[in-house]
Amino acid sequence: FEGKGFQIDYGIPVEKDNYSQYRYLPFVNGGAMLVDRKIFLGAGGFDEDFFAYYEDVDFGWRLWVLGYKVVFAPESIVYHHHHGTSKIFSEDKLRFLKERNSLYSIFKNYDDENLPKILSASLASVFNRVFVDLKFDYENYYDLKISNIQKAKDLSMKIDKEIDNLKISKEPLSSIMAVKDFLDNLPELQKKREEIQKKRRRDDKAVFTYFKGQFLAVSPDKEYQKNQIELLKSLGIYKVFEKKIKRKLLIVSNEIVSREMAGPAIRVWNFAKILSEYIDV
Repeated sequence: FEGKGFQIDYGIPVEKDNYSQYRYLPFVNGGAMLVDRKIFLGAGGFDEDFFAYYEDVDFGWRLWVLGYKVVFAPESIVYHHHHGTSKIFSEDKLRFLKERNSLYSIFKNYDDENLPKILSASLASVFNRVFVDLKFDYENYYDLKISNIQKAKDLSMKIDKEIDNLKISKEPLSSIMAVKDFLDNLPELQKKREEIQKKRRRDDKAVFTYFKGQFLAVSPDKEYQKNQIELLKSLGIYKVFEKKIKRKLLIVSNEIVSREMAGPAIRVWNFAKILSEYIDV
């Protein structure tokens, strides 16, 4: 839900799973995609402000919003120099790009109804990750209810010394600076958002049909995952992505639906395409 892309199938042998069927994907890897040039440019292409990381997530997501579809082509063979960009940068700079770009994506692509909740949860999740990296006894330091005043004073002085020597490593600092960058660029992001939303052809419910792993935790830390679950419950994020049971619809036509169709068959086909976003046709 945070606008991050996971390569869930990376490293799995082709024979181990079903990769022989065409299927819809929310996005494709930017280094392994084929798109019509006119559509690419008309949809805005890759957002140049991203530089690297999740620009393909953003583009694929935008295509769905604008009414296009992203399809996995099983017969395709692509040669891609994996991690060619990531080897150039340090981990903290990569983290900055990933945190910032995912915030850019969600701000531009979620609809007006869902953006406030999702953005709140995403910003809170950034700081949830920061807290995983900051090992600081904040509960004792900010405990103002300790009955023994002298004990509280001694404890506070001890922790004060720890704080004086506390250093924030580059990784959590990168997450904080990513939020700073996001806030600094809100005016420009708002312009991009308005342009995308003005051209919207699918609502979020239809787009969510193709989302996978919405609630995957970015960090393996147990405390982080616990906080994320409570966060998503409290802000109603689970309900945002709640899938209703799809009804089934059979469309019967006396016209043949094939590659070459007459007017009535074309109408039936278009009805089916539109309705299939919401029900099984």
